[in-house]
Order: sequence, then C-alpha cells, then structure tokens
Amino acid sequence: MDMSTKTWAIRPFEPAKEDRAAWLRYHAYRRLRHAEFDPEEPLYPDEQSEEQLRRPWHTEISHRYAVELDGMVIGWARAGFSKPGSPEYESNKHLAWGNVAVCGPFRRQGVAREALRCIHADMLEHGAKVLNLYASDTEPDGSAWAEHIGATCKQTERQSRLYFKDVDWDEMKRWEEELPEKAPGYRIEIWPDRVPEESFAEYAPARSEMMNLMPWDDLEHGEIVITEDDLRQQNDRLSIDNSEHHTVLVRNAEGKIVGITDTRWYPAAPKQVDQWFTGVHPDARGLGVGKAVKAAMLRHLRDRYDPEHIGTENSQSNDAMLGINIRMGFKPHREWFAYQITAEEIGQYLERAGGKG
Repeated sequence: MDMSTKTWAIRPFEPAKEDRAAWLRYHAYRRLRHAEFDPEEPLYPDEQSEEQLRRPWHTEISHRYAVELDGMVIGWARAGFSKPGSPEYESNKHLAWGNVAVCGPFRRQGVAREALRCIHADMLEHGAKVLNLYASDTEPDGSAWAEHIGATCKQTERQSRLYFKDVDWDEMKRWEEELPEKAPGYRIEIWPDRVPEESFAEYAPARSEMMNLMPWDDLEHGEIVITEDDLRQQNDRLSIDNSEHHTVLVRNAEGKIVGITDTRWYPAAPKQVDQWFTGVHPDARGLGVGKAVKAAMLRHLRDRYDPEHIGTENSQSNDAMLGINIRMGFKPHREWFAYQITAEEIGQYLERAGGKG
C-alpha cells in the first residue's frame, strides 16, 4: 500500500496511561498480525494481554511505540533494558532487546526505519551498546530487514512440536525407571501448578546455575540471575490468565536439585502445552536425568490435561537436549533467529537512510 500521500506517526505507548480507544486500536493491530503471522495458533484474549502489559517486569525498563495511520495501528516497536540495581544489570547493561513489526500492506514505506530510530534513541539514553532483534522463518521479511540494516544472525533456535498421540509411553516409562538404577538415591519430584513459595530460596539459585549453562551459539549475552522476587512475580503473572505451571525436579542422593524441567498450560489454549526450561547440573550428566525429568513431565501432563501437543525451543547447538527431544518424537515446527547489531552500526544505517519517508 502506497502511503506517500498519507501521514503516519509514531508515538510512545504507555500501558498505564492509555485510554480505551488506544487499547482498541492495539487489539485490532494484534489481530492483523496474528492473521498474517500465526493464524493457526490461539489469539491471546484482549483483557489478559492488556493486564500483562500493565504489569511491568520488575527488573526491566520497557519502551513501546505504536505506529498509527488513519486511526489504526499499523506497526509496533519495543525496546527493553535491564534496570539499574537489578541482579542482572552489571552483566547485561550493554544489551537491549528490541522488536519492530509492521503489518504487511504498510511495509517498505520507511515505518520500520523510523521505529528503529526511536529504539536507537532509547539505547543512547540507557547506554546500551548492542541490540538484540528476533525473526521467524514464518516471516522472512523480518530476517531480510534485520540483514538490510546490518544486523548479524548470532543464534538459531529450533521450535519443535510433539503430538501426544505419537509418544512411545513404554519408552517414557523406561526412562523414568532407569534413573534410580543408573544413579542410586536419585529421585523425581513433581510440583504441580506453581513453584511453592517455601521452595523459592532453594530453587532460584539452582535454576540460575543451570540456565547459565545453556548454549547461546555466537550470541553476546550476560548472566541470568533468578531471584525469589522473580519467582514471586512469575506466579503473579501466571494468575492473570489462570495459567498452570508445572515443575519436575530430580534430586541426587544428598537432596540437591540436579535436574529441572517446567511447562505452562493455560485455559485459552487447552490442547497445547508450552515447554519452558530444561536443565541438568554438570555433576549429574550422563545418568539419564534429562530423559527422566522430560518423561515424568510428559506423563504428568497427559494425565492432567490429555493435550494434543507440546512445543519447545532449543538452540541449534544444544545437541544434548535436541537429541533427547528427537528420541521423544519432537519434530521441527519452525525456526527463530536472533540478530545483533551495535548502536554505532544502527546510527550509521540511520544516517545513510535519511529521514522519514
């Protein structure tokens, strides 16, 4: 669509201050993007989407921008930064996490460039040196634009899907039963529907340690620090949409947490489950801990929900976890690409590209 005779504008979108009309424009935009990008997936309900945006994550600073034309939102941009004083700040303060999206008919009109200009200004304000951008293979224009501005793909993640009807349940039972044989004293523990608050102090450092062992390909990154406050806010946010969160642990003979996997189910999409994190402590690798927690979780989900499928994401370099998932029957569903570009390179691109239009 040629917008050369029309006027579009970018404005900050502040969830705590927006009126009903602004939210209605935002939801109309979400539906346009959903129809174009992910029509087969459930659309998050309006009320829950609003409430999620109204509750900012306590360790992050977010800036959001709506691109509007003739009373409708045609594009969206976001930039996120670690908050000074938060546990992750020192190792992540040079990083920004960004997103720029434009509805199909309005692309190649300079909209994304001007949205990037807003993100660049935010990076300069917060002192961030590197911007992370993300794209999917279902939206090739996103990767093309990232490469056009000079960003480099640093990580590829495979999103895989497993249908419960295809699971070899006898094999999953063997994976659970093999654990105490290979590792005497090791035991599986299940926390249904939320990490219990009395376990926060034990669980938070264990999860932090394992998450920092994840492969990142060539992506520049900082330290992941999970705190008790993070877990408390996670539970609070899960309550917005009545999500149920399940954790399966493996403890060694001394009672230490050496394996973790967790998933989320929510009523708006009752036939699917989202896999979150799976990790095994280095001291417990090679004993079947990863297979045991994944198999126990799968059985728990089957008995509780009888879902159709579960989805997971893994870096393409995570051979160990990809190997387990493939043996379980996960099949590739799509790919995600993480790009990085420096603030200096963005500035150079914007200078070459000129002004709005």
